[in-house]
Amino acid sequence: MINTVKDFIKSETLIVKGETIVVGVSGGIDSMVLLNVLHDLGYKLVIAHVNHNVRVESEKELEFVKEYAKSKNIPFESTKLEKIEGKNFQDEARSLRYEFFFEIARKYNATKIATAHHLDDLLETVLMRISRGSNLYGYGGIKPIIHYGYVAIIRPLLCVTRSEIANYQKENNIPFMEDGSNSKDKYTRNRYRHNVVPILVEENPNIYQNVLKYSKQMYQAFDFIRKQSIKLYNKNKGEIDNDEFTTYDDAVKLDYISYILEQNQIPCSYNKINLIKQMILKGNPNDSINISKDYVFKKNYSKTSIVRNTNVIDYEFMINMDESITLPDGSIVKLTRNIKNNEEIFLKLCYNTLVLPLKIRNRRDGDYFIFKFGKKKIKDLFIDMKIPMNVRNNVPIVLNQDDEILGIPGIIKGPKDVKDPIYIVYEVNK
Repeated sequence: MINTVKDFIKSETLIVKGETIVVGVSGGIDSMVLLNVLHDLGYKLVIAHVNHNVRVESEKELEFVKEYAKSKNIPFESTKLEKIEGKNFQDEARSLRYEFFFEIARKYNATKIATAHHLDDLLETVLMRISRGSNLYGYGGIKPIIHYGYVAIIRPLLCVTRSEIANYQKENNIPFMEDGSNSKDKYTRNRYRHNVVPILVEENPNIYQNVLKYSKQMYQAFDFIRKQSIKLYNKNKGEIDNDEFTTYDDAVKLDYISYILEQNQIPCSYNKINLIKQMILKGNPNDSINISKDYVFKKNYSKTSIVRNTNVIDYEFMINMDESITLPDGSIVKLTRNIKNNEEIFLKLCYNTLVLPLKIRNRRDGDYFIFKFGKKKIKDLFIDMKIPMNVRNNVPIVLNQDDEILGIPGIIKGPKDVKDPIYIVYEVNK
């Protein structure tokens, strides 16, 4: 099996020589086999373990992985999650898990994060997506590699099955801890694993390789279409040219709408995307569709774009030194002489050139900022910087008493060299 994984890593360019890899290790059979395979192949590793804090075995798994890391002389990092309440435990836990992995990657200057997804996971995911409905990207299931800036998530075991992993574990006497929850049908994935996949494998033992080919073709098709959407988005500055839209291939129409929603961090179903498409194509020159509590997709003669609902709250406040203001969305703005660290979202200004109080408000039509090279509309600046729509409508804009825009925390940060600085600090309500 190790040679199969080695060839897969090479064919998919998952790892480049010299890279440091963060390996997500739960202590279960899949992640322990992944760890051993990568270790035996000679890669530089860091183990990252997440205690999900939901089972009595969690502490034992932590100690097991920690001791195993010590025995192999591999750096070990761990975190313990707070109790997660509600129905979306798996989604929330996954998000926190990857957040931790990225944190460890930054700490060790690692460029890859390896997880133990395999062919059974791929098949189960594809089946669940087909059952629920998705887009081309979703139907592809699990990608061997996904890039996030300088770090990429890789799945080196996405070329082998669960049974191959089990055989490799036995042959090499790799220790692991059994997760009892995997045998229960409480979770959707387990029901597919126990009741659906065995029937498909019995019908066609080659289904694993077939689903791997299927997944690759889906992602290739999606990547091709997505490139068209990105070009259109940049060309039209996030809007839709209604006449031009009619000339697009239908797959591009749907994905372009989907991409615009993604860029504005607005989730949307296939049915709603299709409704937006039909609205653009039909004859009525003015129309709109509500896509969230705060935003609508609005058609206005030649253009269609995302705009605010009228119920979005405009605000305007005056702020003095050492004051703190709570915005309508719960975010906080402070005027202070000091910042805690460079990770804060802030705007730096020169105290000697200002008359207090300053004005804090959200954007207005026609707003512009004067740069050294000339003035630029705030709307165009947001579009060029690909600032999500929900951020555009709530981020505080700082003005002087003459209503001149001085900057925007985190976006227009002000001059670097200031002798007597003060700071507008923006604490986003998440």
